[in-house]
Formats: sequence, structure tokens, C-alpha cells
Amino acid sequence: FRLITGRKPKASERSVLVYALSRRRALYRRDTAAANKLLSVGLSKRDPALNVADHAAWTAVARLMINLSEALTKG
Repeated sequence: FRLITGRKPKASERSVLVYALSRRRALYRRDTAAANKLLSVGLSKRDPALNVADHAAWTAVARLMINLSEALTKG
């Protein structure tokens, strides 16, 4: 969060991110095909040592943070 926005998250923001991570983990544990589809996008190959559901969930949360208006207008 700090690397993207340049500050620490507020408690309310942290709660939203933790909730989003929890929801995405649950989704990708139920639907590994969706997790693999998400992780197949991009130039980098997926690291098979990482749990696919956790990797996809963290990827989704990272995308959420990158798309914050604060991140887009930083600097």
C-alpha cells in the first residue's frame, strides 16, 4: 500500500483490503479455474510453488490498490 500511495493505510482502508483479500481467497479456493485464468495474464509465468488461490487473491487485491484514484494521481 505504501509503495503505491506513498503512505500507510488508514484503519478503515486496511479493513477493506483485508476483507477483499478474504473474499477473493474464498472465491479462488472454490474456483481454481478462475484463479488460473487470472494468473495466466501477463508476461511472467506463474510460480508453481505458490498456492494458486492465495496467489490469485493477492493479485486481485494488488490490482484493486493500483486502480485507486490516489495511486493514479500520485506525484
